[in-house]
Amino acid sequence: MNRPTSLIRYYSLLLSCFILLTSISCAQNPVERSEEWKQERIETLYGQYARKFPGVKDISAQEVQQLQQEERVILVDVRTRKEMKISMIMGAISQEEFELDREKYRNYTIITYCTIGSRSGIYAKKLQEQGFRVFNFKGSILSWSHAGGKLVNNKGITNRIHIYGKKWDLAAKNYQEIW
Repeated sequence: MNRPTSLIRYYSLLLSCFILLTSISCAQNPVERSEEWKQERIETLYGQYARKFPGVKDISAQEVQQLQQEERVILVDVRTRKEMKISMIMGAISQEEFELDREKYRNYTIITYCTIGSRSGIYAKKLQEQGFRVFNFKGSILSWSHAGGKLVNNKGITNRIHIYGKKWDLAAKNYQEIW
C-alpha cells in the first residue's frame, strides 16, 4: 500500500472516531439553553408568525394575568384535543366549547392561545372580524410557562406542556415538554 493511501485511510478513521465521539458527547450532554434565550426565541418566532394576522392585538402573559383580575376574560385554547389532554391554562376552554355558545361570550374579553401564538392568531383574526373583543396571546402557552402560570389536565395541576415539535422546545425549565 502506498503512503498517500494509508494516510488517507488513517485520517478518515481518525475523523470518523472524532465524529462518533462528538455525537455521543452531544447526545449525553444536550446544550442547555438559558431561560432568557428561550424567551427571546419565543419572541422571534412569534414575530414571524404574527405577519399572518396583521391588525390583531396581542397580549403578554403578564397582561393576561392582570386582565384576569380586572375583567370578564375567557381564554380559548385552539390546540388539538391531543395537546389539550396534556395540559391547558387553568380556566381556559377549548375552541370547540367556545363555538358551541359563542354569543354567551360576546361581552367578554377573549384571549386565544396555542403553543406559541400562530394558530390562535389566525383564529383571533376571524373573531375580530366578527366583532368580538379579542387578543392573541403572544408566545401563548410557552410564554405562560415562563410567567409561572398554572396548567391543568384531568388530574389537576401539572407541569407538562405539549409543544408541537422540537422547534418549540422552549418551555421554562420547570416544565416537561411532550410531543
